[in-house]
Amino acid sequence: MTIIVMSVFVAVRYHSNAELMRAALQERSQGVASRVATSVQLTIWNIYEKTYDRRYSEEFASAILDAEMQSPFVRGIKILGNFDHLYTGKIKIGDYSVPYFPELHDVIWSNSDKRLRYPVIEGKMTIGNIEVIYSDYEFAENLKQSLIIDITQVAIVGLLFVISLYLVLRRALVAPLQSLQLAHQALSSLDEAVFVINDAGLLIDINPSYTKMTHFSQANALNQRPSLYALKHPKLTITELIYLNSDKNNSWSGEVVCQRKGGSEFPGWMNVHKVIGKDTSVRYVAVLNDIEEKLEAQQKLNQLAYFDPLTQVSNRHSFMQSIDQDTTFAHQNKQSLALFYIDLDNFKWINDSYGHSVGDKLLVEISERINSLLRPDDQLFRIGGDEFTIIAKNSQSIESLAKFANAIIESAAQDFYISDITLHTGVSIGIAVYPQDAENPQTLVKQADIAMFQAKLQGRGQLCFFSQDFENKRIHDQNIANDLKAALANNELSLYLQPKIDIQSDSFDVHSAEALIRWHRDGEVLYTPDEFIIVAEQSDLICEIGYWVIEQACQRLRALQKQGIDNFSIAINLSPKQLKDEKLYGFLRETLFEYQINAGELEIEITENAVIEDLQNSIQTLERLRSLGISVAMDDFGTGYSSLSYLKLLPIDVLKIDRAFINKNPYEADDIAIVSAIFSMAKALGIKVVAEGVETREQLDFLIANDCHFGQGFYFTKPLNDMQFINWYKEHQHSTKAIAL
Repeated sequence: MTIIVMSVFVAVRYHSNAELMRAALQERSQGVASRVATSVQLTIWNIYEKTYDRRYSEEFASAILDAEMQSPFVRGIKILGNFDHLYTGKIKIGDYSVPYFPELHDVIWSNSDKRLRYPVIEGKMTIGNIEVIYSDYEFAENLKQSLIIDITQVAIVGLLFVISLYLVLRRALVAPLQSLQLAHQALSSLDEAVFVINDAGLLIDINPSYTKMTHFSQANALNQRPSLYALKHPKLTITELIYLNSDKNNSWSGEVVCQRKGGSEFPGWMNVHKVIGKDTSVRYVAVLNDIEEKLEAQQKLNQLAYFDPLTQVSNRHSFMQSIDQDTTFAHQNKQSLALFYIDLDNFKWINDSYGHSVGDKLLVEISERINSLLRPDDQLFRIGGDEFTIIAKNSQSIESLAKFANAIIESAAQDFYISDITLHTGVSIGIAVYPQDAENPQTLVKQADIAMFQAKLQGRGQLCFFSQDFENKRIHDQNIANDLKAALANNELSLYLQPKIDIQSDSFDVHSAEALIRWHRDGEVLYTPDEFIIVAEQSDLICEIGYWVIEQACQRLRALQKQGIDNFSIAINLSPKQLKDEKLYGFLRETLFEYQINAGELEIEITENAVIEDLQNSIQTLERLRSLGISVAMDDFGTGYSSLSYLKLLPIDVLKIDRAFINKNPYEADDIAIVSAIFSMAKALGIKVVAEGVETREQLDFLIANDCHFGQGFYFTKPLNDMQFINWYKEHQHSTKAIAL
């Protein structure tokens, strides 16, 4: 009978302990789910409403799950939508937490019987669910130990009735203590700080994690008020916080600021529950998590999302948000807003010459210089590459904006000392004003960009305000670009030749000409080269036109040979874009082979600026082209860098002196000195010289006296079409010098 009674007692005890541990497991897992639900509520709402807020992205939710999955108690967490569709989740495979994939992990999840679901609520509406699976390993071990003890007790009682009676009485008293000890052990093993306060708000119990988190020992903490306050309700006590959510089962959850012993503070997340005992006594049980690392991770994500990692100024994403908000504010308050569009001058050349590390350091120093000049209402952004913008709110006057912009230009023009290198650069600035220049932020950005580009065209290191003339020019240029596409398709372009005269020969022989492109429609000049070549340069059309010119020039060479004009070469102008085009070498090789062009019959003309921007690659490209038998001429010499050191490096055969120096000769002493120096330089390097823009006999005599090799200009003839050139050539090729002049 005793054995039966004790067996029943053991069974009841076992069931009671199991229920207690299951309840503890449920409560703990519910705490996890509740914290996750509270933490990701805004993220789920963000997805539910199909809006986008970077602060509450799925990456934010994933960071919350990572924090909870650090506990060995938690085996998996899923965040589900209102229709049980998965937003995101984590699951442990072994000891490692991995992202949840339904096709891989649904079977594992469904096989777990330790599972709990908790709703995510917005207002009175359920917008999702949190599902948690957890481990009962440590609790099962305790239950097993308890069962072994009880069985042992039954065995002993069965042998000794008296002793068993004594043990029954003794165990009846000890069992509650063991249950309390088990509960205490469970609380002690938690990573979360758990504490209990009475209805007076004083601490009456804490677990070891509370001491570890706050540095307050049990002796220092008990019978004192917890050193924390709610972030949004700093004046309310913990007992008062409960009544903020009286409709939520006497509980409260939220962010708190906690104070450690010594005075330092850390952010936390607290869940507190009101518990009423059988004797109607009131206790408040709170669970506290340290979220300092989580907030720091979120701050780092925000830094990456809204700030440029190199210069640490606001990035393009931040700029697009700010320009929208600031123009809206300016509109509502009838204020003006200025946008500065800033671009570094010659930055690509610096990058290519000294490396990207130097270029990066230059960008950092430029941003620091500009930042130091900002006014209280100004904000600087790096929107990409070497481009920056400044939003100047409530701008006062054009004069003040110009003064500010000029200060930036002057600061950027000062030398930079980076990695033992002295760099000279500058900035070009375009300014557009809202609402005078634009009615919306998108147009404002476009107008400021147009103004910046105009500043570049004016010589760089310049300031330019947007004007409607720029917009009209942009539209005009766009019309030219559209017409130019049609012209290529409709064969409206034609090639004219302007002879180069050998002014050192007695008979002024002609053995070469420059190919010049002309645009006619219905017999009329539609656009001049000065108009449409610039537009073509600004688009991809210049390469297409360039390849057309190459093929046309080769066709002209073969046509001239059929007319008896041998030992003749044609020079074509090569744009900077085409010089960098990877297709150039292959196209020239195939075209020269197709038309059987001999070495020296085709010449390319390039400008100084085109090669100096990327010197090393330009040298390699020109060497490859010369290997095809193509001679190289430097066009417009004297207007660019004109450095002897560059000239020595470049593989060129001919220098063409810019017409700006020839037009004023022989009257301008400075130009005479420059041209004479160019002749001396070319002679020392063994390079032929061609003078462009020869229009008078005085200019020609000056060139002959200075041993110039070739002359080109209206003094001899204007550019000629095919038939005009053939007739002119046959008439003048073997004339005497007197007749030619």
